[in-house]
Amino acid sequence: MINQQLEAVLHHITDAVDVVDTEGYVIKVNRSFERLYGWREEELVGKPLPIIPEERQEEMQKWKQQAAARHRTQEYQTVRRRKNGRSIPILLRVAAIRDEQGNILGYLTLSRKRAADDASGVFSLDSVTNLLNRSTGISRLKKALRAARRRDEPVSLLSIDVDRFKNLNDTLGYQTGDKLLKLAARRLVKAVGTHLMARAGADEFFVLLVGEGQPDETRRVTERILSAFSKPFTLNGHEVMVTVSIGISHFPYDAEDAETMLRHADVARQEARQQWGNSFQVYTSGMGKSQCERFFLEMELRKALEQKELEIYYQPIADIHSGRIVSLEALLRWNHKERGMISPASFIPLAEETGLIVPISEWVLRQACTLNKTLQEKGLPPIRVAVNLSARQFQRRSFPEVVEHILRETGLHPRFLELELTESVLMQNTDETVSVLCELKEIGPLISIDDFGTGYSSLSYLKRFPVNNVKIDRSFVRDIHLNRHDAAIVRAVVALAQELKLKVIAEGVEKMEEHTFLRQCGCDMVQGYLLSKPLPQREIEIFLQNGVAQGGFPDSCKRGSMDKG
Repeated sequence: MINQQLEAVLHHITDAVDVVDTEGYVIKVNRSFERLYGWREEELVGKPLPIIPEERQEEMQKWKQQAAARHRTQEYQTVRRRKNGRSIPILLRVAAIRDEQGNILGYLTLSRKRAADDASGVFSLDSVTNLLNRSTGISRLKKALRAARRRDEPVSLLSIDVDRFKNLNDTLGYQTGDKLLKLAARRLVKAVGTHLMARAGADEFFVLLVGEGQPDETRRVTERILSAFSKPFTLNGHEVMVTVSIGISHFPYDAEDAETMLRHADVARQEARQQWGNSFQVYTSGMGKSQCERFFLEMELRKALEQKELEIYYQPIADIHSGRIVSLEALLRWNHKERGMISPASFIPLAEETGLIVPISEWVLRQACTLNKTLQEKGLPPIRVAVNLSARQFQRRSFPEVVEHILRETGLHPRFLELELTESVLMQNTDETVSVLCELKEIGPLISIDDFGTGYSSLSYLKRFPVNNVKIDRSFVRDIHLNRHDAAIVRAVVALAQELKLKVIAEGVEKMEEHTFLRQCGCDMVQGYLLSKPLPQREIEIFLQNGVAQGGFPDSCKRGSMDKG
């Protein structure tokens, strides 16, 4: 393949040159290659290219994709290993060597160690993923847009976010988080092929697609990325599902400069995140408004605690047979000074996403315990107060200590506190979940599984969790006396709970017929508008005092408020 004239030319090229066959075995290297990497030609000929095997496979796959698509030679970043074992950042150019019939015989690559990028004066790779870092990636984007204007070519930008990465990082530790980023970057590299990619932030990447063939190539790359993240990652011996959200913007249709293009792709990515993973959105002009609203809502939520706009409402839970109130569920409300009551469905997900849920949840826990202790000191019969736990709150390793501290601070006995977790929270990192639940059990509060039947719990894990109660979701309770499928599910849940020595609480009871059915099938407790709607602190105290004056609530289910206002 290599004649004498070509060999002479190769040795005078200042870039490091290697010629390999279609499987990556070395045919020829030049003197610049020997100087850059430290290997002599006789050490390499007939042997695989001296790159880590996994990385060599990735590079060969890139080259084959490029050749199959008949792309022109493109420059991209990678890392190669010297003979002394040190890795160096490399800019690589690859060209396929073909015979007269167009069949690929091998590949010729030119590589150089780069310390300076033509556009920004700085060439740097991200230390974790070995991709271009943000500043270098943006300079490449600006350079690509200048060229696209001259050539009148379209450009697409994909902004990619690893969903729930901060939660995983906080739960599993930074070392495991870095390992996940490396594995995620590797999958992305395979999916995007020769297109330029950079790490844009802690868990964010962007991919640049230039030239003809858009938007078809954009669609194909997006589909390959989503497919790559449909399979679990193996981290520390455990399989973990990790999804991505992708936002797409186009030049010149959505933006004419790099900053606007990045911002619009990020806006589209945020819209994709609302679809719960492995989703994409293409930027449209209407998206910016909703993102601005979320931004200002986040700012106002940060001030809501200080300005005392957050309130706790309490919904009674009654024994299904006697009608006696046994517990109060604490429910967070936001009474905005200008907008009025804001739905929890609007601000709770935002609080989870931003991390504000941690201080807010701690405040709710402290307020609920304080109220319950106050009610007991006023002579009311002791009852429990139930507090919902967020995923972020529960996953913090210090959470049991926080619970113990608040109980000690407020003086509330642990048996009068109930902590509610959803199935989805319990099923994240189950070994760690069992450990935390056991710590909480030692402290003394009761543990309930909220919205039981709507998540993805495994019965094999359910028997391991040291829980006291299961709460049947309102979706199964509504018109249960008329729906035989829901009735069968509820009977099965009650039977299972009884076998496991657990108590059953039914949520959303609004009709006497529902109450009667639940009592007949063995349910233990009920809550819902048939008994009472959620009440603010001043009203719940009156509600409980009236109940004591009447000697309990034997007829409460018949008298309960049906007002949903």
